[in-house]
Amino acid sequence: MNGQENKFKIVRFQKGSFPIIENQSTDDYFFIIKQGQVRQFTNKLVIGAQNELILKEGDFFGVISCMAKRPRLHSIEMLEDTLAIMVRREDFNYLIEKNAPIAMKILRYFSKQLRYFNAILTELSLKSYTAEDPIHLFDLGEYYSSLKMQFNHAAYAFIQYVKHNPEGKYVPIAKSKLSKIVASYKDKLRLEPRREENYYYIYQDSQIIFLEHELGNMLYIIQEGEVKITKVEQQQEVLLNILKPGDIFGEMAILENKPRNATAVASGTVKVMAVSRENFPAIVAAHPQIATKIITLLSERIWFIHRHIMNMLIADPETRLYDAFNILILKGRVNIAQGGSYVFDVGFDDMLKFTGLEKNANGSGTLRNILDTDKSFGMKDGKIVCRDLKKLEQKMNIIRRNLEVMNKSKNSLL
Repeated sequence: MNGQENKFKIVRFQKGSFPIIENQSTDDYFFIIKQGQVRQFTNKLVIGAQNELILKEGDFFGVISCMAKRPRLHSIEMLEDTLAIMVRREDFNYLIEKNAPIAMKILRYFSKQLRYFNAILTELSLKSYTAEDPIHLFDLGEYYSSLKMQFNHAAYAFIQYVKHNPEGKYVPIAKSKLSKIVASYKDKLRLEPRREENYYYIYQDSQIIFLEHELGNMLYIIQEGEVKITKVEQQQEVLLNILKPGDIFGEMAILENKPRNATAVASGTVKVMAVSRENFPAIVAAHPQIATKIITLLSERIWFIHRHIMNMLIADPETRLYDAFNILILKGRVNIAQGGSYVFDVGFDDMLKFTGLEKNANGSGTLRNILDTDKSFGMKDGKIVCRDLKKLEQKMNIIRRNLEVMNKSKNSLL
């Protein structure tokens, strides 16, 4: 830590102690391991290979919950007597200013976590997952061609397929299909954003910012508007997130040098600032507050995708839908105890995509029944609205108790 111990407190933990417990209220600090060995684990998300990690010197724990100001995601057990450096949230800029590499280490860890969680979420939603590869851009072009008025998406996908796979076996077909789209919709195609000074770009409603499986070297910071993050699997689309001004996306491609693992689409007119892979390390070193902002936003996103995955594990569709409403309220940091109304960022179809429910009796039928019978809910300008947050809180308290009973029953059978 280059002599920074005088600013950051050194904490000693005894072997066998549990300084952090999953789901407890967060504190304004996290830890960097100076000496020792630590087990990080979760009991609530019992799927995948990363439920448990062994952390050693130079690793960190508690960052996500600390920076997101959310309850702890993991429990921490000391496997050895351990020394750790306590870093307070308010001192994070100073830490990065003095030690920029640790910011890059945290960001790369976050990027891998997001890629991993996105894969789990997609598999839970659509029962399968296709690894990122530019050859799948042709399949996306075919998928969007089959949808009504998605010619912009289809053209973009075919262009990217030819660009990234110049010797690909489907190049002649992709070029032929692209020619037909251009001939039919030449005056309506919007394939490139409008560029402004200082790395700012303007995208129109429904315009693709980037497509899953394409290669990229930019991350984006939303200045105005909203961006939907989606993924297509087995001819179905899942809504992963809705991002707002100040949010950052596309960071995985520049941190890991891998293809995009999701699609970013403008929802309304969107203005973004783009940062290239080449400029990113220098920007982090020169402007630590930018790295702090990125890490804070990514912490929030990881916390919520973790919560989203837990939602997808709920079998009962009505319970899953109500829990999803609660997730969206948490995301907006709405004070539900004050009551009043709240307009969600999702419409009917988006809510089904968000919860991974199909357009059948279990999915759309259950959501329609909630909107028709629960007088707390309704629709406004195509968005779902809760007219009485206090009644929703009462409903959620009942659901939480039921989920706790079910979880205890499951654990007793293990």
